[in-house]
Amino acid sequence: MRVNVLYFSADVFHFSAMLTFPLAWAMLAHFKWASFVYVPELFTNPFFQFLITVPIQFIIGFSFYERAWKALKNGNATMDVLVVLTTSAGFFYSHFLTVAMLKNAVSADSIVLYYDTSAFIYTFILLGRFLEANTKFSTTEAIKKLYQLQVKTATLYLDNKELKSPVERLRPGDIRSQLHTFKIMI
Repeated sequence: MRVNVLYFSADVFHFSAMLTFPLAWAMLAHFKWASFVYVPELFTNPFFQFLITVPIQFIIGFSFYERAWKALKNGNATMDVLVVLTTSAGFFYSHFLTVAMLKNAVSADSIVLYYDTSAFIYTFILLGRFLEANTKFSTTEAIKKLYQLQVKTATLYLDNKELKSPVERLRPGDIRSQLHTFKIMI
């Protein structure tokens, strides 16, 4: 099951990153030092940015909205509440400007949109969650391997005889043999 969680978090992150990439590329159009980089006009189009941000905001971000709602109902302000507030503010402000651009015939070059900010926040948080899941998985596997190295039997001295006994049967005060070539009981 943990492997499924790891693969799912990787898939969600990769999907979000694929949708965020054109927004990151479009950001280069705002920097003079990056003027040598070709930015397709489609990537700077507010409607295109809106369309590729909607899945990030509402499909990928649905779990954030869900956890934020539960936290607010319980009177808590968790990280999910902060994420939902910031990404929603950027997304809906940009959406407002995109719609206003239609009505006022304002040039797309004169407005500053924050669709990319919303997408970047989700994508970086998903990257962090993927890395965390990967680390937990690796740590769990390492602990399982260490557990397998644990000694299963011990050599006890009873009445001047050596007896093999399961480790679970050892009691405080038992005299046991521990040679340097054997595994140490934990």
